[in-house]
Amino acid sequence: MTTALDGTIIANSMVVDKSLSALAQATAILRCVVALYRGWLSPVYAAQHVSLAWDAGRGVVGYRLHCGTASQNYTRIQDVGNATTATVSNLTAGQIYFFVVTAYNAVAESLPSNEVSFRATMDAPMLAMQKLPNGNVRLSVTDAVGETDSVYVSSDLQKWTRLATALSKTGTMVVDDPGAQSMKQRFYRLTDKTATTDPVGFITLPIAGTSRSEARAFSDLGISLMNPVSYQGKITSSGNHSITDVNAEWTPNEFNEANGGAFIEIVSGPYAGLMTDILATNVIGKTLTTYDDLSPLLKGRELYRIRRHRTLGDVFGENSESGLAGGSSVSEADEVMVLNPVTQTFLTFYFKTGGFGGRGWRSATDAVTDAAGTTLYPDQGVLIVRKVPGNITLILAGTVKTGSTIVPVGANINLLANIYPAGTLTVANSGLYDADTSLGLAGGKTISSADEVRIYNGVTFQDLFYKTGGFGGSGWRNSNDAVSDAGNTEIPPGSSIYIIRKFGRPDFNWKIPQPF
Repeated sequence: MTTALDGTIIANSMVVDKSLSALAQATAILRCVVALYRGWLSPVYAAQHVSLAWDAGRGVVGYRLHCGTASQNYTRIQDVGNATTATVSNLTAGQIYFFVVTAYNAVAESLPSNEVSFRATMDAPMLAMQKLPNGNVRLSVTDAVGETDSVYVSSDLQKWTRLATALSKTGTMVVDDPGAQSMKQRFYRLTDKTATTDPVGFITLPIAGTSRSEARAFSDLGISLMNPVSYQGKITSSGNHSITDVNAEWTPNEFNEANGGAFIEIVSGPYAGLMTDILATNVIGKTLTTYDDLSPLLKGRELYRIRRHRTLGDVFGENSESGLAGGSSVSEADEVMVLNPVTQTFLTFYFKTGGFGGRGWRSATDAVTDAAGTTLYPDQGVLIVRKVPGNITLILAGTVKTGSTIVPVGANINLLANIYPAGTLTVANSGLYDADTSLGLAGGKTISSADEVRIYNGVTFQDLFYKTGGFGGSGWRNSNDAVSDAGNTEIPPGSSIYIIRKFGRPDFNWKIPQPF
């Protein structure tokens, strides 16, 4: 046994003869060459991989690499042909993996090689949150053994207080927060000596019930907490509706629209915050096919993140655990509505409680097909139409999106979400207005000539516009008051607003600053 220059252990070579008896008794020699981290490493997630190598044998047609998470129990087999190296991808941080290799020819397959093990070590800590039925929050911490981890808590994503500090003895630990019971929103982050995670948390969104005077109640929501990052990396190049990362390690069809629905966000460069859907994953070419063509905007070397979309069933519960009233038809049930900005019509969904078509989430136009997997886009506002008395609350849990966000604004009516769960976003600091109408909303001396922002406060709409001069001066104004400054009007976290783009003005990208 010798030691290579890179410090890996190399055992004696294997010799494989063409004969059945020799092949059946041959033992391949396996060694772990190097552990590889693919993608831009951060405190969220990064795919980890390990490369293995073995010495070639005589009379061998090919090799099979066997992998498992328990010694001598291999659940994953990879036929690598006649190669004498292989890379195993998508390893779970903190998990120990065991490997053997076998050689084969047309006659038989050899006995397993010596077994090697590899622990997929933590490059950065991870934090997961669970909201318990009693209102408490349970936090699951994953980090390298021997790390000292501190969990911090905040109600506004600005002021953080230490909740707990502990030494990680096993690589995982649990922290409970009973103080979450009385909170409408709460956020957490994890810090060790090398990194800090993105915040996770929950917010409570009010949904209004009907009153004696109104048969329907309306609430405009924004789904302002996301799924965690699934993968992140650095763009090598971009083409027509495609993005390439030569260092990426994806599995076939991993981020295809038909495989759960995912989107990519650019997180560095002048277009940080831009998002688009992923349509296809090319593992060999290490290329993603995207819904929008981002190539005119990208120069290469931008950092990116990939996340799974949130869905109707994910947000409101597969069985409408949110409390929205169901019914045998849409006329009897509460409605979840999203605006199609192209057709300028609402798509309506409801929870069907039985009858023809069965039970579950359905579209108003299809009583049979399950609609629980309908995508709710992060920048898309959601209109709730409630038809029964009694206010309810939706507890939304997830990961906080950080950094600025670029949201497309098109002609006519747009229903757009405040994508952030905390902080103070106002019409004045939102970046909505720009003197250049190709970059932002158009102003005017009166609301009739200007683009509009409409914010529903639970009772009535506030109609806002940017006044460019005349009586009352310039600045943000309410439609019923041409004098008073309305710039501090808040776009509440977890809400959505209507933006009305008039007179055929061009589409523009609204760059929303992080408000915390």
